[in-house]
Amino acid sequence: MKTISELNERWWYRLLKVIYIIFFSLFFISTVAIISDENSPEFNSKKSYVTCLDGRRFELRNYPYLDGVNLSVRDKFNFQDSCTTKGTDIKINSDFEQMKLKNEGIIPASQVKTPVSYFFHPYYSSRNWSNIILYSLLTFVITLTIAEAIRRSFYYIILGSIRPKKKYESNTILP
Repeated sequence: MKTISELNERWWYRLLKVIYIIFFSLFFISTVAIISDENSPEFNSKKSYVTCLDGRRFELRNYPYLDGVNLSVRDKFNFQDSCTTKGTDIKINSDFEQMKLKNEGIIPASQVKTPVSYFFHPYYSSRNWSNIILYSLLTFVITLTIAEAIRRSFYYIILGSIRPKKKYESNTILP
């Protein structure tokens, strides 16, 4: 074999080309997915805050383990407690007071469901599209360069030339 056309007649070469294309396509797609995930919006606890119904505002800097809109039970309790109390004074509305009393008896406060007295305002950074596009293009160029180097190495090993001829050319000159 001295040309690519002779190599294309072999079944194993055609199968190798299909595997080659699938491998580098999957490699490129998975790399772009990883780049996109790394540049996804992130929760920012320094810019997020909680506001109470009475207008007070609490910064989330004191909650380093808070990671998004899914507040833990402990955080919900802390926000509820902070918004319903002012120092040592306890702010109780009439609905809450009525819920504590039941048939002239007092039920435990742990069984009483209090109305939510705060609003959680999460802040997320925006997706960095310029980084995604830049790194994806860079990945594409690097992937093509590596793929081309592997292809040329294969041609050199099998055909003996880095840039083999596509068709067999005879040196015979026809009249």
